[in-house]
Amino acid sequence: MSKLFRSEKTYFSYFPTCLFIFVFVICLSNVSAQSLFQFGINGQLAFPQDEFKNNAADIGGGFGFDFIYDPRSLPFGFGASLGFIFYGYESYREIVSTSAADFEADVSTTNSIFTGHLMFRFQPYRGKIRPYIEGLIGLNYLTTDTTIDEIGWSDNGIHTHNFDDAAFSYGGGIGILYRLVEKPFNPAHPRYNQKLWAILIDIKMRYILGGEAEYLNEGSIYRENGNLYYDVKMSRTDMLTFNIGITFNF
Repeated sequence: MSKLFRSEKTYFSYFPTCLFIFVFVICLSNVSAQSLFQFGINGQLAFPQDEFKNNAADIGGGFGFDFIYDPRSLPFGFGASLGFIFYGYESYREIVSTSAADFEADVSTTNSIFTGHLMFRFQPYRGKIRPYIEGLIGLNYLTTDTTIDEIGWSDNGIHTHNFDDAAFSYGGGIGILYRLVEKPFNPAHPRYNQKLWAILIDIKMRYILGGEAEYLNEGSIYRENGNLYYDVKMSRTDMLTFNIGITFNF
């Protein structure tokens, strides 16, 4: 069934940013010469699973960021992973009527998923090829936004937040880091090699188990007898993602 317009944002929308800041502050408070930081930028393809696939889309695309801190006193590194996935987009031209005049406008609606996870990763820090496994826990935040641009006007148009919801999520992944460039290790002076830097290609797959959430997809917003309605879907938000990007160790 349809659901009327909902404009308010949930507090969950701020969770990914707060999580990243919290982890970053913890990392800085424990920096030592033995520490290793890892920052990655990647593009990703998302494949919704089961009912989420039937309701939303077969595939979505986007990008993500990973930040990992390895204190060397632990057998694993930990950090945060943020992702931005676009799973639906509609754009069309419409006649907008007002009390003064009618005018043409370009209307575009975007369906997005913002993912924010605390991440734990087991990985080697030397070698040309470095396989790893990781675990994640956080949330999937689904949102739909519309922009209306009047043709011939130079302003940024009207931006409307249509709908949002969030769901707890967790999962795991496997990946491979392939070294491109690295500061050479000198066995004659090991104490000067405590801070190694490297640039690596990062290829990984993740399976994210997401809880139930309400969301919109392409075609969910429509008018009937002059009234605006939302056809809201609800399901689990499980996804399989494939990521490839560049990672910096320092």
